[in-house]
Amino acid sequence: MPAPATIQMSRVEFRKQVLFVASPTMAGQEIEALLQRSRTLQLTVAADGTSLIALMAEYEFDVVLLALEDDPATWGHLAYIHQVNPKLPIIGCLSNDDTALAAKAKAEGVTLVLAPPLTGERLRRAIARAERATEVTASPLSAQTLHEIALHLHASLDLDELVETAFRTLFHLTPCITGRLLITGEGGNFGYEGSLSPQGEPVIQKMSSEAAAIELANLPEAPDTLTHVDGHQLHLQLRHGSQRSGVAILGYPRRIKLTDVEIEGLGLLSRHLDHAFRNALQYRFVQRKREQVFLINEVTRQMARSLDLETVISDIVEHLQRYMECEVVAIYTPHMTGPQGENFHIASTLANRTSVIATTLQRDSGLIRETMEGGETILCRDLRQLPEWRGHSTLSRSKIATPIWLDGTIEGVLEFESVRPGAFDDDDCAIAEDLALQVSVAIRNTRLYRNAQAEHEYLQTVLDVAVDMAIISTDPSGNIVTFSRGAEMMFGYDDKEVVGTPILPLFQDSSLATSIEKLLAGRQVHFGETDIALKRRHGGMFYASLSVHPLRAKRSEGFLFVLTDVTERRAQQEQLLKLSITDELTGLYNKRYYQDLLPREIARAQRRDSTFALCYFDLDGFKRFNDTRGHVAGDELLRWVGELVQSVIRRQVDLPFRYGGDEFVLILPETPAEAARRVGERICEGVYQRFNGEVTVSFGIVEYAGESAEELTIRADKMMYAAKRAGGNRVTTYTSGEWRFQSGSWPAAPSNNSELPTSYE
Repeated sequence: MPAPATIQMSRVEFRKQVLFVASPTMAGQEIEALLQRSRTLQLTVAADGTSLIALMAEYEFDVVLLALEDDPATWGHLAYIHQVNPKLPIIGCLSNDDTALAAKAKAEGVTLVLAPPLTGERLRRAIARAERATEVTASPLSAQTLHEIALHLHASLDLDELVETAFRTLFHLTPCITGRLLITGEGGNFGYEGSLSPQGEPVIQKMSSEAAAIELANLPEAPDTLTHVDGHQLHLQLRHGSQRSGVAILGYPRRIKLTDVEIEGLGLLSRHLDHAFRNALQYRFVQRKREQVFLINEVTRQMARSLDLETVISDIVEHLQRYMECEVVAIYTPHMTGPQGENFHIASTLANRTSVIATTLQRDSGLIRETMEGGETILCRDLRQLPEWRGHSTLSRSKIATPIWLDGTIEGVLEFESVRPGAFDDDDCAIAEDLALQVSVAIRNTRLYRNAQAEHEYLQTVLDVAVDMAIISTDPSGNIVTFSRGAEMMFGYDDKEVVGTPILPLFQDSSLATSIEKLLAGRQVHFGETDIALKRRHGGMFYASLSVHPLRAKRSEGFLFVLTDVTERRAQQEQLLKLSITDELTGLYNKRYYQDLLPREIARAQRRDSTFALCYFDLDGFKRFNDTRGHVAGDELLRWVGELVQSVIRRQVDLPFRYGGDEFVLILPETPAEAARRVGERICEGVYQRFNGEVTVSFGIVEYAGESAEELTIRADKMMYAAKRAGGNRVTTYTSGEWRFQSGSWPAAPSNNSELPTSYE
């Protein structure tokens, strides 16, 4: 559509550009005739929606005259004008005296409504009134106003007071009705939501730091200070240099178009807000650090008692009860001296868990001297083989001595003693070295506690040196206050990422999440000594021991979480346990584990008033097979039988054992003899078919009837030998006073009843 030539003329001659949007009942010629004598108004006519869009996209108008009709086209034109320029004065022109239509037009944002008759003079006066009404509602962003606002913003360092002042300012300067302030800086992320009450007062609510951090992270970086979002939101960026320090998100009831003065004023305001919030956050950060120093100072009094060397030894002894079989654990350190300058030797015994301080051992005593000089762990499997060694207990037969390293020097020696020769191996040495590292940390922390004079200096030091454990303190709500270097290494997060955020997500996938929620809710919770499984930042699993302490300092309260990584120790334990209870050849449990488990199964059956089946079987013809085929083939046969047994029993329920040689035992919980017989038949048939009768199975079954473990084993053994005397390759049970020799559907030797036992016992 070609632009009217007159619209390009000088604004001196035509100061006001008027756009008339016509309708079927009010054409443009009528309005042109009414305004043709005016030399200060230039009229342009939009005949329909298409021309309205083209004209408003190309030119700027001062006033819009809108022909009012109660139809969708009129309301569509009105909505489009508001969208392009919400501050443009709109004068509605009625073709008749329709008061309902006039009221609706006013409600939809029409500035003035003119009813018939329409004259040129009335139109000119209406245009002037509409422009004055728009000028009155303009935002007061003068230099004087901004100066007063800056004084108010910088008058307080209290963050909450500053937030209230900021919302009052934003609601006053712009016609927004809702807003959010998202701020990031020292001490974490902060978020606030504000809205206007019916009385025009700001109503402010605080957002969680986690929600503020998520929203800030999801907001794209914007190069401009002001960014429009879908026409109803305005993002005011707060920046310090090139780095974003926050965002003010303003919401408007309808689309808004800012003037150049408003844009410039909001840009200046953003800089004042940035400086004010950074000052408030810095002040808050310093105050919080002071509170943390006082809080940690109170915590260290508790930690000093728990990190006392004798207490540490007591804790180590409890670990040794579970993982190592030794009678004495001791620490020698030359830095601890007695009245005559002699060295202390601190020892704890498993028998009574009491600490003994002896002053007879000197630096040049036996393994202590060698360990201090060599700096390596020494394992002595039999002390009696070292006649030249002095200073050891006459009862001790084996010993481990490992150096305690601290900051590149040997701080002392950690020792483990046993009355048994060969009690320790290389795995025990690795465990001893791990424990020595814990002792070195305890010595270091104790020394730091005694020497630290400045509270803040102590806080930073204790968090930096505890690299082998995670120390995390929180406020009463569970938001992280301090995150040690050890915690960073354990979880994979930087302290700047997590300080100020909730601690619960660190434990979300563990069994302790519910307990921690209860703790933060103010309920009494007991944390046991069970190791917990946790996730690292990038998905790896690890195990840790956890202790939680309530903190009640002079000006702060919260909780202290202390975690120690025990992943490697657990792996060693599981490997050692597997080796100790498993038969290496067949993969079944061994005889030692059978002797441990059978009494437990009897106790369980007594508690539940239930029964179980005990099956005892061996291989007929195995010795002949082993002698003729060789031991390699014999081992392969036994390994195959182990696989067969595991394939026919219930996994995670039934317990298979290799009792010794070619003898096997099964414990079938909650299983009567008749059901166990079917298991025996499958094993007999499987072995017979696999070896074509060259090797068969004699299988005996008994059902628990209240006897001891030894008596029950003897009964099962008799059942097996009864099957063997009956010709082998069969299952033997004794139920209700009747012998049963079952061969199933596979061939079996005929029974020789004359060889039956004379009695059941």
